[in-house]
Amino acid sequence: SLFLQPVGEAIEYREKKITDDNQLAAERREDAKAVVDKYEKKLAEIREEAQKVINDSQAEAQKETSEKLALIDKEGRAKFDSAKTSLQAEKKSLVKGLVNEEIQLVSEIVSKLVGKATTVDLNHDKVEKALEEAR
Repeated sequence: SLFLQPVGEAIEYREKKITDDNQLAAERREDAKAVVDKYEKKLAEIREEAQKVINDSQAEAQKETSEKLALIDKEGRAKFDSAKTSLQAEKKSLVKGLVNEEIQLVSEIVSKLVGKATTVDLNHDKVEKALEEAR
């Protein structure tokens, strides 16, 4: 029994050491799991925040694009309307000039046909209308 006592003590010491080591390992595993869980939660929050920033940036870019396109459209329409008005005014001016030339030409033709200087009384509005319809 004298020889068995040190062996028993050694076995008890080993068992206690193994139990303590297992308990310490379990505690460390729990601590590591808590750290990983905390890290994953923080990572999920950061990803969510990043996605929000991306979504907000995309929405702002879309808004700016829409505003710029609307402004370009408005400016384009204004330029178009201005050009159209200018062309209509120029056309009207040209038609009036043609009316006067047409009246003068008709008077010259009539004078040549009759053989003497004759004035022809033509209605400006009717000549203008005829020129408009002739185009």
